[in-house]
Amino acid sequence: MAKCPNCGKEVSKPDKSFKNMVFHVEAYTCKKCGYCFKVMG
Repeated sequence: MAKCPNCGKEVSKPDKSFKNMVFHVEAYTCKKCGYCFKVMG
């Protein structure tokens, strides 16, 4: 789960997820405000 940096709402499922050489990246879209953001872990 990730929290939208724009409005603070919890987003449960990523739109897409991929792994590069170093990080595992998940892309999310907030349903409340429509903001798209990525989380690296």
